[in-house]
Amino acid sequence: MKMTCIYTSPRKHGNSARVAGLLCSIAKADHISVSEYSLHDGSYMGCVSCNACKQTAEICVIQDDLARVLEVLPQTDLLVLALPVYCAGFNSSFMAFVERSTSFFKYEDSDSPEDVRLPRGKRLIVIQTQASSVLEENFFFAEYFTHLGFESQRFYCIDDSRIACQWSDVEKDVQGIWKEMA
Repeated sequence: MKMTCIYTSPRKHGNSARVAGLLCSIAKADHISVSEYSLHDGSYMGCVSCNACKQTAEICVIQDDLARVLEVLPQTDLLVLALPVYCAGFNSSFMAFVERSTSFFKYEDSDSPEDVRLPRGKRLIVIQTQASSVLEENFFFAEYFTHLGFESQRFYCIDDSRIACQWSDVEKDVQGIWKEMA
C-alpha cells in the first residue's frame, strides 16, 4: 500500500500536522510506504484555466512544486489531507490543490467514472482542525473526492482545545481510524 499525506497548513507543527503526523507514524510502523508533502515548502499556483488537461495532457501542465504532488496521486492508495480551518474556510494551499486536481477529470462538465483519470477504489482520510467544534458533515468536498475515485472516505474533525488537552484520546481516535482504513 502507498500512502500520501498532504499538509496544507503553513504551521509545520500545528494541530492538523500533529494529528496527521501521528497517523503517518502509525502507518510507517506497519511498514506502509508513506510520502509526505507540505504545500508551504514550495512555490505553486492554482488552476489558470488553460484547459491543456482537457485537450492534450493527462495531468495539469503547470510545472511547479504542486506538480510533484499531483504526479503521485495515480499510484496512491490512501490519501491523507491535513486541513486547518481558518475563518470558517479552507486555506489557499488546499484550494490550489483542489483546483489543480481537477486535471484528473477528462472533461469539464463530466464526473462519471469513465471520465476520471485516477483509478477507482482509493481511500481518503481528512483530518480537519479548527478553533471550535465542527461536525463531520461540514467537509463539503466529500462528493468531489468521491468523483475522483476516493470511494472510501473518513473524516476526522476536531477542535484545537481537544488536541491540546486530550491528546491521549486523539491518539486512540487516530489508531482506530488507521485500523478502519488500512
